[in-house]
Amino acid sequence: MRPTYNGKLGNLYFILCGTAAVLFLIVAVIGGSLRLADRLRPRTGDLLSFNLGKGVVSDRQDMVTARLVGNSAVVACVLQPHVMQTSGGSLVIEATQYEPSLSYQVHWAGARTSDNGADCGRAADLRLSPADLSVLSIAAGGWG
Repeated sequence: MRPTYNGKLGNLYFILCGTAAVLFLIVAVIGGSLRLADRLRPRTGDLLSFNLGKGVVSDRQDMVTARLVGNSAVVACVLQPHVMQTSGGSLVIEATQYEPSLSYQVHWAGARTSDNGADCGRAADLRLSPADLSVLSIAAGGWG
């Protein structure tokens, strides 16, 4: 006796193919998003320029605490974007550190970083988190 076809096998095949297609699409979107995020993150050599010629000085009172690299006497200093924009200067990314977490080693050169006693000075090598670097890039008006 021959089994009758009632469409259940066809439905199962359709469901399996659809699930495989959706999973492939999800993997492709996640992979593309990760590649895009990697291309958009700051790279060694990128420059943030703080100067009055770029536009209006932000009146926001953002402060970023940066760790000093290679300085045993002072552990941290403060970066205030509005002070850096007013007095002028630049940050250049020198290196990227992935362990224990993502951070950037940057070099500051300029007049002042803050108007309080925790100024980084005219030149300093600093370690910044991606979030801190994002705050500074927004205040500077972007990279370049």
